[in-house]
Amino acid sequence: MILAMDTSTEQASISLFSETDGKVISEISWISHRRHTVELMPKVNSLVREAGIDASDLSAIAVALGPGSYTGLRISLSAAKGIVAVTKKPLIGIPTLAVTAYPHITKGLPVLAVLQAGRGRVCWATYEPEEIDIGQSQREYRLGAIEEMVDSLQGRDSEILVAGELSEAIISAIEERHQAYRVALPGTNIRRAGHLAAMAWERLKRGEQDDPVTLSPIYLPRTI
Repeated sequence: MILAMDTSTEQASISLFSETDGKVISEISWISHRRHTVELMPKVNSLVREAGIDASDLSAIAVALGPGSYTGLRISLSAAKGIVAVTKKPLIGIPTLAVTAYPHITKGLPVLAVLQAGRGRVCWATYEPEEIDIGQSQREYRLGAIEEMVDSLQGRDSEILVAGELSEAIISAIEERHQAYRVALPGTNIRRAGHLAAMAWERLKRGEQDDPVTLSPIYLPRTI
C-alpha cells in the first residue's frame, strides 16, 4: 500500500493506493487554508485507520515536491521522512506540476499545468502529448504574472489543454490572447494524491526511490 501526501498549496490531498491491483483504495482532498500543520497527520491517521491497516502494511511513501509554499511543502515532506524513518519503506518524490498534468497527458494535447503562486503570480510548466515519465525528473517551471504565462503560449500551432489551479482571471486572459486552448473540466482540475501515488508506483516498479536525507522540496521564491 502506497501512502501519498500533497500539501504543496492550499489544495491538499492524501491517498492510499494498492500496488497489487493499481487502484486508489481511499483518498481525501480538501482546501487547507494554510492549516496543513494541524490537519495533515490527523487526516492521514484517519485514512489509515479506516482502511484497516497500520504503518507496517505500507510499501512506500509518496510526496509532492513542489513548486509550492514553504510551509506546506515542509510539512508533508517532513511527515513523509518521519514515516520512512520508522517504517524503513521507500520514499518517492514527484514534482507537483507533473501531478497536475498526469491525468491529462494521454488526451492528445500539450498540457499547461498551472499553480497559484500568490501576489497575482502563477507557476506553470508545459508537458507534451503522451509524454512518458513526466514525474521522473524536475521539469523547468516558470513563475510570473498571468500575462507572462499567456505570452509563453504564443507561436504554438496546436491546441493546448490548460489544467490545475485556474481562476477566472486566468481563463479570461487566455480567452483574450490565445484562442487555441481547452480548459480541463472542473472535476479533473483538482490535484489528487491518487495520481501522485500512481506516478510513484511506476517509479517503484522500476526499482527507483529517493534518498530521504537528500530529497528536498522545490520552494517558490516567496510563500503562497
